[in-house]
Amino acid sequence: MTPQQFAALATSMAMGYYGSPRRVSTGEMAAALGVPRTTFQQRRKSAEAKLMAALAPLILTRAELPPRGAKGRRMTPYA
Repeated sequence: MTPQQFAALATSMAMGYYGSPRRVSTGEMAAALGVPRTTFQQRRKSAEAKLMAALAPLILTRAELPPRGAKGRRMTPYA
Protein backbone atom coordinates (compact mmCIF):
# COMPACT_ATOMS: atom_id res chain seq x y z
CA MET A 1 0.00 0.00 0.00
CA THR A 2 1.40 3.37 -0.94
CA PRO A 3 1.64 6.19 1.61
CA GLN A 4 -1.08 8.06 -0.31
CA GLN A 5 -3.40 5.05 -0.20
CA PHE A 6 -2.71 4.60 3.49
CA ALA A 7 -3.51 8.27 4.12
CA ALA A 8 -6.81 7.95 2.26
CA LEU A 9 -7.79 4.88 4.26
CA ALA A 10 -6.70 6.36 7.60
CA THR A 11 -8.52 9.61 6.84
CA SER A 12 -11.67 7.67 5.97
CA MET A 13 -11.52 5.86 9.28
CA ALA A 14 -10.66 8.93 11.35
CA MET A 15 -13.37 11.11 9.82
CA GLY A 16 -16.16 8.54 10.19
CA TYR A 17 -16.62 7.35 6.62
CA TYR A 18 -17.14 3.74 7.72
CA GLY A 19 -19.67 4.63 10.41
CA SER A 20 -23.38 4.16 10.04
CA PRO A 21 -24.59 6.64 9.10
CA ARG A 22 -21.56 8.11 7.40
CA ARG A 23 -20.43 11.28 9.09
CA VAL A 24 -18.40 12.68 6.20
CA SER A 25 -18.53 12.91 2.43
CA THR A 26 -15.82 11.83 0.05
CA GLY A 27 -15.42 15.44 -1.03
CA GLU A 28 -14.78 16.55 2.55
CA MET A 29 -12.10 13.92 3.03
CA ALA A 30 -10.47 14.80 -0.28
CA ALA A 31 -10.42 18.46 0.73
CA ALA A 32 -8.82 17.55 4.07
CA LEU A 33 -5.96 15.90 2.17
CA GLY A 34 -5.83 18.60 -0.50
CA VAL A 35 -6.50 16.27 -3.45
CA PRO A 36 -9.30 16.04 -6.03
CA ARG A 37 -12.28 13.89 -5.02
CA THR A 38 -11.68 11.39 -7.83
CA THR A 39 -8.04 10.97 -6.79
CA PHE A 40 -9.10 10.37 -3.21
CA GLN A 41 -11.71 7.82 -4.30
CA GLN A 42 -9.17 5.91 -6.39
CA ARG A 43 -6.63 5.85 -3.56
CA ARG A 44 -9.19 4.69 -1.00
CA LYS A 45 -10.56 2.01 -3.32
CA SER A 46 -7.05 0.70 -4.04
CA ALA A 47 -6.23 0.68 -0.32
CA GLU A 48 -9.45 -1.19 0.49
CA ALA A 49 -8.69 -3.78 -2.20
CA LYS A 50 -5.18 -4.34 -0.87
CA LEU A 51 -6.46 -4.60 2.69
CA MET A 52 -9.10 -7.15 1.72
CA ALA A 53 -6.55 -9.16 -0.29
CA ALA A 54 -4.32 -9.29 2.77
CA LEU A 55 -7.24 -10.39 4.99
CA ALA A 56 -8.68 -12.90 2.52
CA PRO A 57 -6.67 -15.92 3.71
CA LEU A 58 -7.75 -15.33 7.31
CA ILE A 59 -11.37 -14.74 6.36
CA LEU A 60 -11.54 -17.78 4.09
CA THR A 61 -9.98 -20.13 6.63
CA ARG A 62 -12.54 -19.11 9.25
CA ALA A 63 -15.58 -18.85 7.00
CA GLU A 64 -18.14 -21.54 6.56
CA LEU A 65 -18.34 -21.33 2.80
CA PRO A 66 -21.72 -21.92 1.18
CA PRO A 67 -22.19 -24.96 -1.06
CA ARG A 68 -21.26 -24.80 -4.71
CA GLY A 69 -24.07 -24.10 -7.12
CA ALA A 70 -24.47 -24.92 -10.79
CA LYS A 71 -21.25 -24.98 -12.83
CA GLY A 72 -19.15 -25.19 -9.67
CA ARG A 73 -19.66 -21.57 -8.66
CA ARG A 74 -20.01 -20.66 -5.03
CA MET A 75 -23.49 -19.59 -4.09
CA THR A 76 -23.53 -16.29 -2.23
CA PRO A 77 -25.38 -16.01 1.08
CA TYR A 78 -26.84 -12.71 -0.11
CA ALA A 79 -29.15 -14.16 -2.74
